[in-house]
Amino acid sequence: MLNKQIHLIIYKNLALFLVLIGFLAAIGFFYSGAQKYLVLSFGVVLVIIGSVIYFINQIFNTIRFVVTEQARLETSLNSLNIGFLIFDEKLKIKSVNSAAKRMIFPDELNSSSSAIIHSDKWVEGGSSQEPSKNTDPAFEWDVIRQKLLKVVDIEQNLKTSLAEKKTIRIDRLSYNNLYLKIFISPLIKFDHNFENIGLVVLIEDITERELMEKSKDDFFSIASHELRTPLTTIRGNTSLIIDYYGDKITDPDLKQMVEDIHESSVRLIDLVNDFLDTSRLEQGRINFVCEEFNLADLAAQVIRDLVPLTKEKNILLKNEITTNSGTVYADKNRVKQILTNLISNGIKFTEVGEVRLYSDPQQNSLKILIQDSGRGIPEHDQNLLFRKFQQASDNPLIRDSKRSTGLGLYISKLMVEGMGGEIKLESSEQGKGSVFSFTLPRSK
Repeated sequence: MLNKQIHLIIYKNLALFLVLIGFLAAIGFFYSGAQKYLVLSFGVVLVIIGSVIYFINQIFNTIRFVVTEQARLETSLNSLNIGFLIFDEKLKIKSVNSAAKRMIFPDELNSSSSAIIHSDKWVEGGSSQEPSKNTDPAFEWDVIRQKLLKVVDIEQNLKTSLAEKKTIRIDRLSYNNLYLKIFISPLIKFDHNFENIGLVVLIEDITERELMEKSKDDFFSIASHELRTPLTTIRGNTSLIIDYYGDKITDPDLKQMVEDIHESSVRLIDLVNDFLDTSRLEQGRINFVCEEFNLADLAAQVIRDLVPLTKEKNILLKNEITTNSGTVYADKNRVKQILTNLISNGIKFTEVGEVRLYSDPQQNSLKILIQDSGRGIPEHDQNLLFRKFQQASDNPLIRDSKRSTGLGLYISKLMVEGMGGEIKLESSEQGKGSVFSFTLPRSK
């Protein structure tokens, strides 16, 4: 490389020297005698030769710069742990880095193969093929499409991204014992037409992350199952002591301790059930038994169960859902759990006023709304809602152990979406309260 740079410098200086001599010879034309035209011709020839050498030198210098930049780019792409593919506007593949080859062709990958391939030939069955003279640049794309078509229609996603000029994201794709995250983004030439000139596809291997998440979920599931049995025994025994031997316990401190044990066991069982519900919902192990029913009776039952909580705080609980609200197609037990979670939250954060349950019929769904007159949620905390283990507080890094686990809204979100609905915070204003809503389909 150093020798090439020295040669280019020498050629450049030689060209400039010849041009200079040529100009001097041309100037000598005015001071020459009979040979002045010969001197002029000699000067012009030197200028031409020097200019040609200079331009050839510049061309080689530009080529060297382009080759160097391409090598630098390819080395950079090869160093990425993220798979990188480039397609032109006709969906013909142009470049694939080694990370993408490792993910898509794990069996065919040859450690000695080039980092960035343009017309490498990969065939089914794990063997590589030397490129022929009549190579088809779309060959490797055909193989990729055949491999990925079993789990995702990658070609349709590419066409959609190209046609609609939008980024398509596939968060979790199970492929060949791997879990992949895929981003498909159009390459747009920002002129007055915003012309598409191709696509870039990024593939991230998230297998380790998924396995870690699965290990945590399995731990919570197993631990929750193991905890529920002794906790249920404690709750049952303390309940029997309170019911049958409460009058015989004369020591008020001892009686209070038994009641505390019972209340704590009930709370722990609720927490364990939340952990189990979360694990099952995330793993898709909960089957929703959907049926068509009128929401009025179920809403009235939930309100009756929660009235004691409102009496303790001296707030009003209104139920405005009637039989005229219409029917929904959903899992009755899961809808009851969602209503209980949302109304309980409203009661918990309301000190004065009321909690109101009402509905808003939509064209193909029924929207159920829960309005409270509580303290409201600050705007900067609203984006923390419906997240796992997250409480809406001033500092998301500090957990209030006296409050809930932050699973109620997260579980409700998974259940509503599992039944084909949507849950969200409609509005919230500090000091005035909040309105939560969720929708349920009216028919199958």
